[in-house]
Amino acid sequence: MDGSFGPGTFSMTLVADGSVRTAGSGNYCGFAGRWGVTSGQFTATGGDCTGTIVTLTAPVSSTVLSGVWTASSGRSGTFACNKE
Repeated sequence: MDGSFGPGTFSMTLVADGSVRTAGSGNYCGFAGRWGVTSGQFTATGGDCTGTIVTLTAPVSSTVLSGVWTASSGRSGTFACNKE
């Protein structure tokens, strides 16, 4: 993960029921919310530990999600997660 707070680590757990939970390092606190795929585009969104709404978007991939994140605070950046 990289962006307004500099580089950091990031993990994400996607559940088949459409829920998502993330964890981050430093100023990148995790969020819990919902995820889905529409027209080949992955999207996950939820509120983080400060109440800020974070949205992740990336092209669908079976091995790596690599895309951008935006926050209701105006901050933004990039992320990448490998499938485990």
